[in-house]
Amino acid sequence: MLYTITKTIYFSILLLISIHLFGQDSKAIELQSHWNNEAKKNLNRNNLLGGFTSYHFADEMIPNSELGKESLKFSDSIKTILRNTLKNNLEGIWEIKVFGRIKS
Repeated sequence: MLYTITKTIYFSILLLISIHLFGQDSKAIELQSHWNNEAKKNLNRNNLLGGFTSYHFADEMIPNSELGKESLKFSDSIKTILRNTLKNNLEGIWEIKVFGRIKS
């Protein structure tokens, strides 16, 4: 009798844990899809930084899924564009100030 109750309790706990884990997986897939759609919207609005961030989040959710692999490719492509843009914006003559005075 006690063995049957214990067995039933263990089975119930195992069932609840498995339902909980599968529920999180479907939520992660929904979030990944959401961030992928947000990235596409950002790219349509010419917002490269927002697109990169959204694709990066989508990749981090489930990296081994097809959507995660696609998001990684897009985020890597956008990363090089952002890096070149930043590098071009940083070029020029810089003044170095030490204690408020220009150092030559």
